[in-house]
Amino acid sequence: MLCRLHLAALHYNENANRGQATTSTGDPLYKRSFPKFRKGECRARPVKTDATFMYCTGYLMDMIMEKVFVDPSSYADEILKINIPPDLSSQYEHPDKEEVIASYVSSIQSRGGSLKPYISSMGVRKLPSRHMRGSLPVSFYQGSLSTSSQNFCRLNTCND
Repeated sequence: MLCRLHLAALHYNENANRGQATTSTGDPLYKRSFPKFRKGECRARPVKTDATFMYCTGYLMDMIMEKVFVDPSSYADEILKINIPPDLSSQYEHPDKEEVIASYVSSIQSRGGSLKPYISSMGVRKLPSRHMRGSLPVSFYQGSLSTSSQNFCRLNTCND
């Protein structure tokens, strides 16, 4: 269990600041989401870039495979026997993806927000909304904020 905890921490530290994925033309990617608290109402969510696994190279992975999993095939057989139920979202109607993305973008813009952090008229970068904290590196804020604001940003992100 301790090994799982360490691996989870390594994976999180490496992949916490993934940006939004884009198409080959540079357009941001979104996916449809059916949150339980919305009772099947479809929402658009940004798609993150693929996770990286650079922490798995070299000595670390060799140690885990030699010391922790002496014979991992028995674990794989047990996992394949597990019955996986269908997704909860399969019971809801799936609206057109473009309509969902358009409503997401318009709701952000109608609240006076932006899909990207921006510089205000005073030249100070505004903090992203609550759900975006941790998605930008601390270095993003350090260029134009005072020391106290930088400390606030460090406390409210997962980049330490």
